[in-house]
Amino acid sequence: MLTFSKMHALGNDFVVIDNHKGNIKLSATTIRAMADRHQGIGFDQLLMVCPPPNDTSDFGYAIFNCDGSEVGQCGNGARCLADFIYRENLSNKACLRLTTKTTSMKVTPLDNHQYAVVLPPAKLSPENIPLVTTQTTPPYALSGIHTKIYTANVGNPHAIIPCENVSNCPFDSLGEAISTHPYFPEQCNVSFMEITDPSHIKIRIYERHVGETMACGSAANACATIARLFFNTDHDMEIIMPGGSLSVHCKNADSPLIQTGPSTFVFSGQWPNTTPNQS
Repeated sequence: MLTFSKMHALGNDFVVIDNHKGNIKLSATTIRAMADRHQGIGFDQLLMVCPPPNDTSDFGYAIFNCDGSEVGQCGNGARCLADFIYRENLSNKACLRLTTKTTSMKVTPLDNHQYAVVLPPAKLSPENIPLVTTQTTPPYALSGIHTKIYTANVGNPHAIIPCENVSNCPFDSLGEAISTHPYFPEQCNVSFMEITDPSHIKIRIYERHVGETMACGSAANACATIARLFFNTDHDMEIIMPGGSLSVHCKNADSPLIQTGPSTFVFSGQWPNTTPNQS
């Protein structure tokens, strides 16, 4: 039996597992079965507390999409993972250093299960997204797509589309088409971004391998970065998503990103027929 916690951050929902001893390995088949919202537990991502990958980290942080693929970043998940670590008494440190396969971040608990996550600045050059293009400056054109995009990598690749109204944006026709476009060899998350004023941004997110999601922490960071650098918004922004709001601080292109938001515990349970070292 595999013990797990179900958690969410603004409706972006997770199953969280303690694997800090490194003895649990889940196959993509098992993850897909657990993710099934009718016959399994249901989640957007499965998160694992893992052994620290280096001497500067307190814990490793593994993220798996509902199709079993591993990804490099999830800002909402970082808050839930830290909340889980404190709930399970795995650490009593005043802040935690978590490291995924692409990103190291510092997570600090605040009041009422709010957490501040400090992340490296976004990478913007096409080769770091990665985006296959000969264009030198954004916004970029994609073959067969009439809308131009901005891009950012905040531990995972994002495409950002400014629009006048996210409620009426061409989400269904462009979300998956851009996410799976051949110019993105690793696919990408796609955000439609409406800047309502210099400190408030509404976004709607198509997450790669998942589809539309109620909230996405890394998308919030990516959109805040593009809004600050190209649309002259304030340093401090409220990013408003269907599931709720996050606060993001972005001073300039070289400064760390600071994201603040909640974590919510839902329930604990056990998944049957799973043993350590399952392949």
